[in-house]
Amino acid sequence: MLRIESAYRVHDGQGGFVGFFPDGRTLWSTAQERDGYDLECVLKVWGPDRGVVLHRREFDYDCPAALSSDGRYLAWHRLTKGIIRLIRCDQTEPDREVLVGDEAMIHSPLFVPGTHDLMFIVDDYEAEGQW
Repeated sequence: MLRIESAYRVHDGQGGFVGFFPDGRTLWSTAQERDGYDLECVLKVWGPDRGVVLHRREFDYDCPAALSSDGRYLAWHRLTKGIIRLIRCDQTEPDREVLVGDEAMIHSPLFVPGTHDLMFIVDDYEAEGQW
């Protein structure tokens, strides 16, 4: 069964990933959008009743975000550099970037349920133990 009440356009480009917040109405989504000549990845947090409430644009991000089970934190990782951006969804704190390894490839970030502990896979043996 497919039920569509209405459609919302929140990105101007090729869609990427999407996920729901615990309230069931707020979403995060990514898309590839053009900024002049550059193709950048855009992450937005939005809801049909609130519009876009959080917007991040980066050059080499195009990965699914991980959301903590309480909806307070999003973790988003870069494609070519071993960096994870931690975003506080209520925007009371600035974003924090954590360097895992200079050229580490990060995969599958996910928060441990019920915690703010982040797990992920790293393809860089030299980065072991540096974070």
